[in-house]
Amino acid sequence: MHRMKHFLYACGFLFMGIMTQALNAQEASTSPLTVGFDVGFVFDYHMPDSISAAIDAHTVQIRSSYRFTRWLGVSASLGYGNVSETGDYFLTSFGVDRVGVPWTFVRKTHRIPAVIGPELNLRIGQGDLSIAAQFGFIYNQSKTVLANPSEDYVLRYRGTLDTYNSLAFSYTYWPQQRFGVRIGLRFQDWLSGSYSPAELSIDSQRQYPALEQSVINRSRPGINALELNLFQIGLTYRL
Repeated sequence: MHRMKHFLYACGFLFMGIMTQALNAQEASTSPLTVGFDVGFVFDYHMPDSISAAIDAHTVQIRSSYRFTRWLGVSASLGYGNVSETGDYFLTSFGVDRVGVPWTFVRKTHRIPAVIGPELNLRIGQGDLSIAAQFGFIYNQSKTVLANPSEDYVLRYRGTLDTYNSLAFSYTYWPQQRFGVRIGLRFQDWLSGSYSPAELSIDSQRQYPALEQSVINRSRPGINALELNLFQIGLTYRL
């Protein structure tokens, strides 16, 4: 009986040793560097400008991450977003009555964020649950199509470069060792902040010299951040 126990213990230790070597070999053959591509769809947004509402928004991004350990790494991404807003307003109002000349507008903003930051990873099943907080810069450029009952205007604004942040939660399922499918949520501009004032381009100033400054001010993009909450889906490749 004692010999049988010793034999079973020896087999158990041998099995554990073989499994440890196999795991170490698998980790050694797995690169800590991954790259990927995502598309995003807005499921919620916050418009600081109460006179406008987002009617369309989408994003794409390329990303990369590098793991220092199983659970700690750094991730970076470069994205592009296109947001369309619509709204209307009157130049003057008295109490609850809206009087004056009615204006309507459609504003389109191109957004290019570039960010980097720490990433935490937790192995769950055949995939990785990740949390990434990223910080960097965003380039915004807007165009407003403005109209009243008698005239139409196309106002173009100079681009602005501002600080930017995002918080992302994602799960990457690995059906193969090198290829993964990623789904996640990204919250843009989750920290309080503001953007630089957008000024009319020189061409728009020359084209509409008689346009009232009050109209220009009400039609320009707000300095508050446009907070977009995104659902993302994409592919990941381990190098």
